[in-house]
Amino acid sequence: MSATTSNRAHLYKNNGRAHAMRDSLRKRCAEKLRERRLDQFASRRQVETAVRETVSAEMKADMDDLGEDAWLELFESISRALIQEQYDDILRLEEERLAADVEEYLNPPVYCPSCLRSPLTVTEKSAMCRRCSFLYNFARGSTPPTQSELRQLLADGFFTHEATECTVQPEAVQLNGQLQLRCSDCGFHTVIV
Repeated sequence: MSATTSNRAHLYKNNGRAHAMRDSLRKRCAEKLRERRLDQFASRRQVETAVRETVSAEMKADMDDLGEDAWLELFESISRALIQEQYDDILRLEEERLAADVEEYLNPPVYCPSCLRSPLTVTEKSAMCRRCSFLYNFARGSTPPTQSELRQLLADGFFTHEATECTVQPEAVQLNGQLQLRCSDCGFHTVIV
């Protein structure tokens, strides 16, 4: 059993693999996004081909009613409109993605003080972990902290405990409507919210 455990111990050590996995995932996500954009671009081109075929069929049927120059002008105006629409859609998608990236950069998530792994979903009423059972309801009479304020309050609490040089992770506790950090090993106690 110990031979099996020692053979697998290397699997649980980080050794920088988390950063490599994150970079690999980021590259794969960017590639998928690029592929989807190309697929959308190709589908717009198929619409242009369908318009061209429809115009050609109409042109053959109604050649007597309009001159060839009028049909060519109509075709070109429709093509320009479709290309502009396609360009606007691609530009809108890129702007939405950029806005989401900027928002994530400027307002990084608040990680759960209980499990320390999953981001909290912070609303005006509560902060809830997506992974564990952590849920903290903000007091109704007071203004709840913003996501960045809550992140800073938690960071200050953890850094204050770290300054005591205690190696035990403090736990998040709700007591009398307050969110607190407590350490059973060193007796550390601080109110977060």
